[in-house]
Amino acid sequence: MTTCTLPGTALCLSAFCYGTAELGATVRGAAADRLINAFRDAGGNFLDTAHVYACWTDAGAGSSERAIAAANGMDYLLTWNCRHIDNEND
Repeated sequence: MTTCTLPGTALCLSAFCYGTAELGATVRGAAADRLINAFRDAGGNFLDTAHVYACWTDAGAGSSERAIAAANGMDYLLTWNCRHIDNEND
């Protein structure tokens, strides 16, 4: 996989960022592990997550982060939303 260095840092990122909205919510356990490991094995190390991805499901907020942590101890760069806007006045 193509990689690039994040400007101003020594971080080398995969060109593709893997969106993890379904991990831990509808994709769990061994299935989530297989997806994360396949991405890693292809050279991926850049994951997008957000604490609110599954807040309305039984898995609850933070489920994608828990699935990533459970998959293995590999280093990833995670991106996430810093603030969730509930309405236009926020």
